[in-house]
Amino acid sequence: MRVLFGSEYYQELKRLFSVAEKSVLVVSFLFRERSHFGKDIIELLRSLVVRGVQVYYVLNSQLAANTSVRQVDNLVRRFNSLGIHAFKWHTSAVCHAKVVVVDQRYCLIGSHNISDRAITRNIEISVSFENEREAQRIFDYFVNNDYRSSFRHNQADFFRQVQKIQERIQTKK
Repeated sequence: MRVLFGSEYYQELKRLFSVAEKSVLVVSFLFRERSHFGKDIIELLRSLVVRGVQVYYVLNSQLAANTSVRQVDNLVRRFNSLGIHAFKWHTSAVCHAKVVVVDQRYCLIGSHNISDRAITRNIEISVSFENEREAQRIFDYFVNNDYRSSFRHNQADFFRQVQKIQERIQTKK
């Protein structure tokens, strides 16, 4: 287990993404798409999809920190257009979790949001560890759960989009 402060989180996140072979799950309460960190994460996630890694992103569906429902919906659509399985957490409870699971083996859990402030100004702490059993439990809780209603309704459309993206990638090779 490794304890991470401030920008150490970002370095560990990049390391975990670099070793991903099968799947990556990211759960976040807040994602600042226009921040430097947010832009980097989008590129890293897109590169995972290009490598054939299944990427899942769960966003909070409630209003959070000056983020509108429309902004969250637009981010879900953007992620889906990049081949990322993005969906909003649909319950009456706020999804405040900040979790990354790689290959259902490695976990990164803590207080870091995907924002520049989380890396440069806030006091944040997270832990990174390897534990297949707990990683599987976390993955199942968020991905193989009935709360994924918005994802299930759009799954057929999503897989058509992924197929188009994969065809474009193959055409470029």
